[in-house]
Amino acid sequence: MSSDHFIFVGFERTGQVDALLDGCEERDRVYLDDPTYLESIRVEDRSFVGKRIKDGAALDRIEDTARSVVSLLARVNPRWSKRPDNALILALEDDGVPGGPLPSDGDDDGFDYAELVD
Repeated sequence: MSSDHFIFVGFERTGQVDALLDGCEERDRVYLDDPTYLESIRVEDRSFVGKRIKDGAALDRIEDTARSVVSLLARVNPRWSKRPDNALILALEDDGVPGGPLPSDGDDDGFDYAELVD
C-alpha cells in the first residue's frame, strides 16, 4: 500500500452519532479535535469518525483500532452503544477518495471480481 493510501476504521456520522458527539463534555472535546485520537473524514457525501491506519495492517491490528475507536467514543459520550464489530473499514486515499483497485501481480485469471463487491 503506498503512502497516499490508508485504512480508516470508524463509524458513519449520522444525526444520532452527531448528537452524541455534540453532547461531549468540554474536557473530552480533545478526543474529537485532535486526530491523534479520533478524526472526522468526508467521503463523497458521507462523513465518518474514527482512526486511520497508515500502512497495511493485520486483522488483529484492525480489531484493536476498532476497540480503540469505540473506547474513545464511549469516553466522549457514555451513551455510545455501538460495538467494535459494528465498525466500518474503508480503504481510502489521502484526499478522502475511496482507493482504487489494488495493484495486480500480473496473474489475471479473467474473472471480474468487481461484481462481487458493493
